[in-house]
Amino acid sequence: MFVPYLLFAAVAGVIAQPPHPPHGIFPAIFQKLSNGTIEDCRTSSGVEESDFKAVKFGAGGKPNEKIMCFSKCLQEKAGILGEDGTINVDVIKQMPKPPYMTDELVTKIEECLMGIGKIEKCADIEKMDECMMKKN
Repeated sequence: MFVPYLLFAAVAGVIAQPPHPPHGIFPAIFQKLSNGTIEDCRTSSGVEESDFKAVKFGAGGKPNEKIMCFSKCLQEKAGILGEDGTINVDVIKQMPKPPYMTDELVTKIEECLMGIGKIEKCADIEKMDECMMKKN
């Protein structure tokens, strides 16, 4: 699975320096996406590096609408989210997992993700965040 806050922090680095992929599971996501696709998501969301710098990730900081739209776009392009907003757990299962992700944790996260419904609006990304934070 993925830790959304780590995604946002990693993406901030990608915006600043596109050649450097993020750590953890995110290289698998970013390998599926070209720099052009990442730039398309950045442009369509209007997100800037300053948006990421303004959020205190891991310290209770909440992403703004632009960051959530950027994350949603990336996950759609990577196939994690279907066109109808369905979370494609099978796509997530195929991605390499960080070492701290035990099989038990993966199962709990999958169950949680399957129960949150569709991700139709940018703000719905928070449902995925909440799911991940409760299970970690």
